[in-house]
Amino acid sequence: GTLAHSWEECEQGLLNSIAHDDTTRPSQTKNYKVKLGVLRQYFHAFPVHTIRTKTIEDYINWRKTTVVPRGANFHHDSTVSNKTLSADLRVLRQILKFAKREEFITTIPDFRKLTITPRTGVGYQTRMDHLVALFSEADQAIPTPEERLAREYAHDYMLWLVHTGMRVDEALQVR
Repeated sequence: GTLAHSWEECEQGLLNSIAHDDTTRPSQTKNYKVKLGVLRQYFHAFPVHTIRTKTIEDYINWRKTTVVPRGANFHHDSTVSNKTLSADLRVLRQILKFAKREEFITTIPDFRKLTITPRTGVGYQTRMDHLVALFSEADQAIPTPEERLAREYAHDYMLWLVHTGMRVDEALQVR
C-alpha cells in the first residue's frame, strides 16, 4: 500500500545532493558515477525498500562472479578485489542513507565486513636491485673522469632519495 521508490530516483537524488555540496571534488563525483554505473546493473530492478542484507550478499556474489574488470587490472587478476567491493558497498550505503533521509526506508540493512589485504606490486628490493645494476653497467663504460664523477654523484643522489623517502620535487628544494 505504500509508494515504491525506484533505484533511479535514489541514485539521481544522491548525485544531486553531491553536486550541491561545496566540499565535493569533481573527481569524487566522477568516482561515484562509475560506482553507481556498476551498482545500477544489479539494483535497477529493485525498489529501494526491498534491498535487504540478503540482497547485498547476492550483489557481492554477483559482482565477484559476473562483472569481470575490463582488461587486466593492476594485479593481473580476473576477479574483483575486496577493496573494490568495499568501495562499491560504500556508495550503496550512501544511496541507502539518502533513501532513509528522504524517508523512503526506515532502516539501513547490515553490511558484511570485507577483509582487505594489502597487496604489493613489484617489490621494493627488486626495483632497487634493478637500479643498482643499471648504474653498475653504466659505470663500466665511462670514458672520462669528469663523467665518472657525475655518475657517482647521480648514484649517491638516487640512493639518498630512496633511503630518505623524499619525492624528487622535495629533494630539489633541499639546500
